[in-house]
Amino acid sequence: MLFKQRTEETKVSRATLADRTADLLREKILLEELKPDEILGERELSAKLGVSRTPLREALRMLASEGLVDMQANLRPRVAAPSLEQVLDLIDVLSSLERLACELLGQSITEETSQKLDFLIQQLGSFPDDGDALDFFNIDMEFHRTIVAATGNQPLITTHRQYNAAVFRARFMSTKWIERRPLMQEQHSEIANLIRSGLSAKAGQLMKDHLQQLKVNVTELYQAKPDQFKPTPSTSE
Repeated sequence: MLFKQRTEETKVSRATLADRTADLLREKILLEELKPDEILGERELSAKLGVSRTPLREALRMLASEGLVDMQANLRPRVAAPSLEQVLDLIDVLSSLERLACELLGQSITEETSQKLDFLIQQLGSFPDDGDALDFFNIDMEFHRTIVAATGNQPLITTHRQYNAAVFRARFMSTKWIERRPLMQEQHSEIANLIRSGLSAKAGQLMKDHLQQLKVNVTELYQAKPDQFKPTPSTSE
């Protein structure tokens, strides 16, 4: 019995360490401390992060499942560098998922969820322009995750987590665009109000429009910083 308990504790410890390592790597990728297409050497990363290779490998597999790391047989892992076309396709799917979430939530939103959305909107609205961009991004993502999670629809929650992770870096880059934050915050507020009013179809459509603006932002970012994405493959090839 004691052996079993220690084994379970070891598993929890390793899983927790791998999760923390994944969080550190995810943040470094978002902040471009690890750049697109950069090779992720296990020895160097182990030393830099102060972890052994076992939790590091588990963390890399986690990030590969999210689309942030590219792992191929017989090749060293790299920071993922999807093409602009791939990112835009992912956003199309993501916008449909979040539209569905709004439509489902409009039928059963609770007071607790309503208050949480209002709190997050207030935090975004009062966020200073010179504040930490990653903190702003995390609040923005919590708004979207709250809507999806509150539906209680597990297949939707799981699928959304997968697609949202795959465009995490693009979404982070977009939220750094300070002059476009007021429109984003206005749309967040209107989406929440429409859900509360039972106008779930309108809320869903506005959410989809909201994420279509993300496509505009990402396309402009690509034009300004083409090194952040792989070139879109030529249709003639």
